[in-house]
Order: sequence, then structure tokens, then C-alpha cells
Amino acid sequence: MFAYIPARGGSKRIPRKNVKKLGDKPLISHVIGNLLKASAINKIAVSSDDDEVLQIASSFESRVATLKPRASDLCDDHSTFLDLVKLDLPRYVEHFGDNDVILVLPTAALISSTIFNKAIELFQRDTNGLVCSVTSLGRDPMLAMVGDPASSLTPLFTEMYVKPTKDLPVTYIDAGCFYCFDFNKMKSLNRFMDLAPIRGFLLDPDVGIDVDTPEDWSRLEQSFTSRKQ
Repeated sequence: MFAYIPARGGSKRIPRKNVKKLGDKPLISHVIGNLLKASAINKIAVSSDDDEVLQIASSFESRVATLKPRASDLCDDHSTFLDLVKLDLPRYVEHFGDNDVILVLPTAALISSTIFNKAIELFQRDTNGLVCSVTSLGRDPMLAMVGDPASSLTPLFTEMYVKPTKDLPVTYIDAGCFYCFDFNKMKSLNRFMDLAPIRGFLLDPDVGIDVDTPEDWSRLEQSFTSRKQ
């Protein structure tokens, strides 16, 4: 299995997010360093349109490949994971000669090599589906309502309102840290989450932080600092 890190240069809500310093080094350096320590990962691909990202990746050992810069039309706000799988990932699959991939977000700085190894072990028990990082939302989403609070709200799951709270199912959400899959099975799909079965690797909420906003970044910094101490 190889790791694929899609790390474009642009980021509107957190400028230069992927190379922003976390502690004493760029964010993506933490991710690459942890992946290099994971015994279940043979090689690492860093895909980017950004010279600084590519230079950082190239400073690591030979297990990290960047190839040519990613096409600019795959680096905008509209490009999805599935776009990358179909139009960018194939060159790395061919380069490494491997179809098993763990797509890792360049913001997943708190994911340790141990977590990567355990997630890959879970995937390898059944390589037909998807293994993704998740965090727990608890039972509250089962009682969610939509609409305008001032005029009319509608329960999303009306049948859940007749059950005792303790009997409501626990819910989970994509943590936005990593995804394990077989490229050959994923490339023909129309939606990323159509690959079944979906199995979740449960992360502590202080580890599984999807960094999209300045508030997310603050959480990441706080968790990073507390773990170092």
C-alpha cells in the first residue's frame, strides 16, 4: 500500500494552510514524517501544484515521490476526492505499481504511525470496501430538525422521537483525515462514499480534526501542544 497526499497550494479560509507552521515545522511535514514511520506503507506520493509543498516533500527520503506538479484544473475549490482519484491518482498507481491506497489529508498531523498501521490492517481484512477515519457524534443527530426556528421545524427522523434517548443509535461522521481503498474498485464510481462496505476507524475527537476554518486550526494547535507536553 502507498499513501497519497493531495496538497494544493491554495486555501481561502486558512491561507497557505498546508505549509503553515505547526510547532516548529510545516503542517504537511508532520504528516509525511508520521507516514514514513508506518510499517504498513511502502511509498508516499505528494501531489501538488505548489512549489513550496513540492520542495518540502522532496526534502524527505526517496520513499516520497512528487512526480510533475498536479494539473491546475485539479487544484481549485470544486475538485473532489473522486476527481483526484480518477484524474491524478493513476500516475502514482502506475509509478508505484500498487492499487492499494491510503489517501491522507495534508492536515492530518495528529495521526500517528500506529493509527495508520491499525487502519490499514482493518482495510486488509476486506479490501472490497472503504475504511475511513471517523469521530463519534453521539445520539443527538437522531433528534435533529430542519427548517426555520421562527416559523416551522421538521424532525429529520420522526420515528426516533418515540424512543428513549438511551435507545437511539450512536452516530459517526467522517473525520476528514484518511481513506483506505483499492484504486481499481474506486475509479469506476460516481461518488466517493459509494464504495461499500464503509468501515470506520474511530478516532478521538482531539485527534481526528478536519482543518477547514481558523477555529479548526486553533483546536489543532491546542491538541498538538497538549500532546507534546
